[in-house]
Amino acid sequence: DLPKIFHEMQIKGMNELDLARKAKVSVAWVNRVRKGEGDPSAKFVKKLADVLKLDMRELCLSDPNGNGKKGKRTA
Repeated sequence: DLPKIFHEMQIKGMNELDLARKAKVSVAWVNRVRKGEGDPSAKFVKKLADVLKLDMRELCLSDPNGNGKKGKRTA
């Protein structure tokens, strides 16, 4: 749930440069992902989540509106 990551970034008073530096990733890539122009790997998302102290399981189970509800599973 990338919107949750970037929302948390703002709540913590961080900008893209802060997040990128702490996660040791490219600020350009953070910017692209935030704009919806990139398709980040799970490893990249985990780096951002770790910096923000977010649980990857919560991110994976959140609905698209960020309500923390489990989405429907498909076979």
